Amino acid sequence: MLEINIVNVSEDGLNVDVIDSTERIEIVESQDVIRETGPRGLPGASGTNGSNGRDGGTITRIAGEAIGGHRVVRVVSGKSYYVNQNDDDQVTAAIGVTTGAADADAEQVIVLSGEVTESSWNWTPGQPLYLNGIGELSHSVPQTGAVRQIAIAESETTIIVCLQMEIRR
Repeated sequence: MLEINIVNVSEDGLNVDVIDSTERIEIVESQDVIRETGPRGLPGASGTNGSNGRDGGTITRIAGEAIGGHRVVRVVSGKSYYVNQNDDDQVTAAIGVTTGAADADAEQVIVLSGEVTESSWNWTPGQPLYLNGIGELSHSVPQTGAVRQIAIAESETTIIVCLQMEIRR
């Protein structure tokens, strides 16, 4: 059993005597401890701005092969590669859309979720975009292989990347 005698409670701390015998707690002496607070300090530096809800995030990786801009890619051992829509494992591994072309072994920015704009696009606003072929986006649902929605067209030239689960046939 454990007997604890609290001998003194003060601003300097708690003095405790522990005696091995019974389960009994006895407070011998106590004092109310009142601490005063000082003036409030200066505010810290401002943090970085958060997302406005449209920028979901990007990563930069080394291209494992020459990759065109605005293509669906996967990452293997830290390098980005095209996703082949007819390879179920690659479709599952798709992570996002590139922002521009990159030669093999060059850095490449990949949008994981959020907005991508390309002036040459002509999408139908409000319609889904699917992975088709080798890393390509299309409004058409692929006729063979897995089906994976990659984005939604916000306007003719802007998409919102929002990868959905694939459907295997």
